[in-house]
Amino acid sequence: MSSHISTTITRAASIDEAAHALSGLDLQVDVPLAHRLTDPEEVRAAFEKNNRRPGWVWLARREGRVVAALAAWAGSDADLPVALDLPWLGTEPDRVQLFAELLATAYAELREQGLPRVELNLVLPPDRTTMPPPFLPDMHDALATAGFRHLVGRRRFRADDPARVPETTDRLRFEPVESHRDPVLVDAYRRTLVDSVDAHTVEAARSQSLDEITHEDLRDMELFIRPVSLWRVAYDRTDGALVGLVTGGAGERALNGYVGVVPEKRGHGFAADLLAFMTRQQFAAGARSIAGETDDDNVAMGITFERGGYVQESARVDFVR
Repeated sequence: MSSHISTTITRAASIDEAAHALSGLDLQVDVPLAHRLTDPEEVRAAFEKNNRRPGWVWLARREGRVVAALAAWAGSDADLPVALDLPWLGTEPDRVQLFAELLATAYAELREQGLPRVELNLVLPPDRTTMPPPFLPDMHDALATAGFRHLVGRRRFRADDPARVPETTDRLRFEPVESHRDPVLVDAYRRTLVDSVDAHTVEAARSQSLDEITHEDLRDMELFIRPVSLWRVAYDRTDGALVGLVTGGAGERALNGYVGVVPEKRGHGFAADLLAFMTRQQFAAGARSIAGETDDDNVAMGITFERGGYVQESARVDFVR
């Protein structure tokens, strides 16, 4: 840190201050999601919906200027955030150390609030490995200095043309669920977690049981992927056995939440059936675009998205401490 310019790190004191700081941030990533996250109207709407809160916006200032920024996001009804995001390194000569201190401050405060582990989501272009943005080495150094480690790389896909979505097959019978506490849904979700290679599931399993992970995942999912009336548990019409489940939300910009198949039914293309069913249902409900994500290492699901009428929109790398 500069020895002759004092730095203050504080949380935003009001929605106006927080929204002003985050609006128009240059994240140096030219993908739709990055632009949307910093669009002034979208930023203001996120605070109004309680997905962002002033107390979850950390700002580093020098001589009255904001020189680095960081925020967190959450479900509108949540007490704690899901993850940190919008990491803005700024342009100060010592920006690596400066941002590391900002990260360390946010980490300490979130842990004090009760968050068991703190995650940071970094949005990147789809070709992040072949053409990484110039700021990436400094970001990695700042994260490492603050004690964060790489968790997983993910790909974000988008479908915006209903004509490209495959027809659904008649192999599955779909049943609605009543809420995230529905015993049928809970059992189905827990069974899809068995032998999962999903990085977030593996990370959570270091300290939690599958029952605990199931409870937390479904509770959190209901905060973002609404309404639950669109969610479905699926059964094989041939033998009546459980195949898995699929969750998705409504709205013009809808989210595909989860596609899961139980171990004994994997390898038969059922994920494609689940995805096609949900995607068609979302378009029928008025969606103009639908986004879904999967880990880089989940090659099969990436192919399923591509064959299901989706194109890769961006990448994301998650870090955790």
